[in-house]
Amino acid sequence: MRQPHQYEQPLCRELIGDPDVWIEETRDNKETAKAICKLCPHRIECAEYGIMVEVLGVWGGLTTSERARIADQRRINRTKLLIMPNVYKRHNTGDDND
Repeated sequence: MRQPHQYEQPLCRELIGDPDVWIEETRDNKETAKAICKLCPHRIECAEYGIMVEVLGVWGGLTTSERARIADQRRINRTKLLIMPNVYKRHNTGDDND
């Protein structure tokens, strides 16, 4: 996984020089950051970086709390898969014939 400083011409670096827009999650900053992220070609990769690294602020158009919910859901899904792999697999595929 690349780190954000390795992205080629990310919009956040080109359009906004103030890092507080991305880190301080005020209403105006979040809306500005999300609008810019929405147009950036690195949005998905950047959001994934934020989810995996758990960095504060807006990453890939997702706030800290939005990324935390995604990370929590992924942990729950992995736990279900480890605890009950056959039941979880059947539930998600719709295949009840085992």
